[in-house]
Amino acid sequence: MKRIIGLLVLAIVCMNGVSLDAQNYNSVLKALKPKTDAKGYYSLLDCPQSLPDVEVITEQNDNGSYAVKVLIKGRQVDTFTCESTTDDVRFVDANFDGYYDIFIGPATTRNYSHLYLWDTKKQWFYQAVSTDNLNGHFILNPAKKQWVSAGSSSYCSMYYTIFRWDDDKEVDIESLIDISDPTAHEEYGVQRRYTVIRGGDFENVTKNRKQHTNRKSALPKQWCIILNEFDKYIK
Repeated sequence: MKRIIGLLVLAIVCMNGVSLDAQNYNSVLKALKPKTDAKGYYSLLDCPQSLPDVEVITEQNDNGSYAVKVLIKGRQVDTFTCESTTDDVRFVDANFDGYYDIFIGPATTRNYSHLYLWDTKKQWFYQAVSTDNLNGHFILNPAKKQWVSAGSSSYCSMYYTIFRWDDDKEVDIESLIDISDPTAHEEYGVQRRYTVIRGGDFENVTKNRKQHTNRKSALPKQWCIILNEFDKYIK
């Protein structure tokens, strides 16, 4: 009987230890409130590249991908293969749940990145699913719980998308195509410089067109703000 009681006590202690470890992991990844500008935005490039007690080790494979290990307080909590084209690491509260997630290879034009979200219950990172490759520049608005991406698809066009993360999936809210030479992209169905659409599907642009203008000042207010924001980051 004493042996059974002893084993039960040991099991309870071990369970409590796991629970404490889980709580400690969450506390380590507790996100600080980001510093935004006057319009409520900040750049992904403003996010920290390191955290106390967290180590992200990247090693490039022969095929160009990266083998990634994540250690918290010296313990390996995750390992995965990342197809990012760069191995720069940023800690960002991507889904605004109060905990840091890992963004590997903060994208610039023509570079591709991946986002790994922290699961507070399962205590691991899992890959977020994007409707497109995560490439371009990114700004975030915590008050609206939104991201905005900006990328160049050709020499005369920029493509912006407002989106959010719903569980592990990217949900596109609205997009803006900025084409300095509309005649070069007849497939977009664009005859004027700025076209605001719902979602991000070029093929349905003519069906989902919301706004169509040659003047930036004629765009909805939020898009004027967003374009001005990106002017700070895209040179």
